[in-house]
Amino acid sequence: MAWGNPGPSPADEWVKKLETNDPAFRSLHILSFRRISQPDFQRIFAALGKNTVLSELYLSGHRLESDTLKVLSDALATNKALQRLNVGHNEFGSDENASNFQVLCEGLKRCEGLRNLDLENKGIGAKCAQILGHTLAVNKSLVELNLSRNQINDVAMEALCESLGDDVMSLEKLDLSANEISYKGAASLAKLLVDERVRLTELVLSENPLGAKGGAEIAKVLGQNQRLSVLKIAFIDQESADFQVVGDSPGDAVLSTLAESLDASSNFGVRSLWMDGCRISHEGAINLAKIIKHTRLEEIRLRSNQVGDEGVRYISQAISEPNSTIRKLELGENGITTIGFEALLSANALEYLGLFNNKVDFANGVPSTEITVPLANLLTLDLGCNNISTESFTLACQTLISGFAPSLRTLEMGGNLVDGNENVWEEWTEKVKQTREMLNIMWKQNLQNQNQP
Repeated sequence: MAWGNPGPSPADEWVKKLETNDPAFRSLHILSFRRISQPDFQRIFAALGKNTVLSELYLSGHRLESDTLKVLSDALATNKALQRLNVGHNEFGSDENASNFQVLCEGLKRCEGLRNLDLENKGIGAKCAQILGHTLAVNKSLVELNLSRNQINDVAMEALCESLGDDVMSLEKLDLSANEISYKGAASLAKLLVDERVRLTELVLSENPLGAKGGAEIAKVLGQNQRLSVLKIAFIDQESADFQVVGDSPGDAVLSTLAESLDASSNFGVRSLWMDGCRISHEGAINLAKIIKHTRLEEIRLRSNQVGDEGVRYISQAISEPNSTIRKLELGENGITTIGFEALLSANALEYLGLFNNKVDFANGVPSTEITVPLANLLTLDLGCNNISTESFTLACQTLISGFAPSLRTLEMGGNLVDGNENVWEEWTEKVKQTREMLNIMWKQNLQNQNQP
């Protein structure tokens, strides 16, 4: 990989490698701080047009003039080896630069080998979103598109979707995170999701001001989509770009709508659902439990919500059933106490349980249970930052020695109340190691970070 090593004429070396099809020259990263002239870029792109080896080209942050973009566009039209491309500065997709964006897209339409296009933080607005939509309607090789951190609002989202026309994009992974999409934009996207020809398997809508109404627009069509397997819809609790919290809980609205849609359809294909920071309450947890029972969800991530012990009980009941497919559950920062943790002990299908920054402090002792083998298949447990004292850690270690969570391989305990008792923590860690040599208890690294100024 070439990272732009310092030298008087780096372009000379790159051009030579491209022209000779150097078999080791598969990736070219020209970082934004490198000063490359427009003529040198044109030489590089001209050589790229005939190259059959380079598979990755990273040019993010560089301002390419129209003549230079034309050379790149022509190269993309003939090159069949390039698979991953990142090009453009943070205003490349603005309305003012639409003509230059159009030049690039003409080449992208004919770039037969391109699989991954990264246009993160390129200032893409309505005009360039429409141009991009026309490009996606023609290019049938592209499977991954990153449009995060742009200026895609409802108008731009509608333009992108409408410009596809009767053609259906070949994309499998689409990242639209950290844009300005709200209800109307979500409605436009929802229309695409119900098209059986759409191939999307992963969709990221996190950090958009969808709100409850926009989130529900997406949720109500999920029961009609079998292909989508990963949905990330976290931190959508904004009504405007300044992150002002307005209205009902978007998380509860999404889960309520989704639970209702599943009553009329069994085509829900999502296996991984991310809903961090959506103000999900115990009411949302009730609907989530219904969803778990009627789908084949495997991973649920609900960090920074308001699930609490009451909500955990509903979730635990659902994932403890024999037919549950949930393997990974992330509930960090949800106000869960030892009571909620105890409710999860029967979830024997779980392989990962995240409870970071909750209140599982074992202040009243480690919970007892009538379950023969609690958390029998759990591999990783995160109890970091739960105010666990040295006394509570000692009790937890004794429970581990007695056979708790017999498959456990990693126990995250960083950020708890070591209180200068490192020797005691070390002693009990070693005692556990003697009986469970495959178990790694991690607490030292986080302690070192806390001690840093």
